[in-house]
Formats: sequence, C-alpha cells, structure tokens
Amino acid sequence: MSDQKVSKKEQVRWENFMLQAEATSWSRFYNFLMFTSILILAWATLFQQSGRDDFVLGAISILGLVSGIACSVLCGNSRRYQTFYMGQARDAGSPMACGTIWVRDNKLIWRLGSFYTLTITPLAISYLYGILLYVVLMHHFEGLSSTLMKYLVQRFVNPSPVFDLAGQRSWLRAS
Repeated sequence: MSDQKVSKKEQVRWENFMLQAEATSWSRFYNFLMFTSILILAWATLFQQSGRDDFVLGAISILGLVSGIACSVLCGNSRRYQTFYMGQARDAGSPMACGTIWVRDNKLIWRLGSFYTLTITPLAISYLYGILLYVVLMHHFEGLSSTLMKYLVQRFVNPSPVFDLAGQRSWLRAS
C-alpha cells in the first residue's frame, strides 16, 4: 500500500514538473513576442522620421537579433526539461504523460510541434532583425557603399586592359 502511495506521489510530482516546464516555455515565448513587437514598432517609428539616428536603429536591430537567439536557446532548454519530466512521469505510470507522448510520437506533423515552434520562430525573427540591421547600415554608409561597389565592379567584374599613350598597361573600366 505504501509503494502505491509513493508511486502516486511520484506521478503527481513529475506531472507538475512537466506542466510547469510547459507553462514556463510558452510564457517565455509570449514575453519574447511582446518584447519584439515593441522593438519592431519602435524601429519602424524611428525609421520613418526625418533626421533619424542610425545608431539607435542599429542598436534596436542588434538588441532584437541577440534577444531572438537568446529566446531560442531558453525556450529550447525549457522544452528539453519538459520532455525529460514527461519521460519521468511516464516511467512513474502517469496516464497523462503516456497520452501526450503517444500523440507527439505518432502524429505525422510532429515537426510542427511546440519544440520547433518555440526554437525556430525566434531565430526567424532574429533573421528579420538582421535584415533591418543591414538596411540601417546600407542607409548609413550609402555614399561609401556605392563608391565601393563601383570600384569593385570596375576592378574585378569588368576589367579591361587598355594601353595609354605611353604604351603602359593600365586597368580602366570598359566604356
């Protein structure tokens, strides 16, 4: 009788850990979505203003990029703990964990499950911030980048040897 009570306590304990890890991972994800929504709104608001500060836009982009990577790592850890707790609850005989594991393992859409949603979505948002950072950098270094691109095209893409009047070989762009 005592073993059955301990077993039931074990089931309940591991089920509670499993549910807590589930709630923690989704809570982190929702907080990240709220944070990134505010960052994107701030970035768009500052970008449309005349006389904007590219340093602030770059800082917002870098903050969003780093926070997406951090969220992906944290949510992935939470999901790994949740999977561990689910296995412990299954080993303790929890019917809730056994049903959850069966659904997760036997469905064709398991790759669309919460682990991949919670880890890939923040990385995709980080990619978006990378694009925003690229836009800021290209806007800030617009004159420099166009001059550099002209030189690179002139030097490496379309080089043509031309002899000047003194008979020396020089590289000029083809006209």
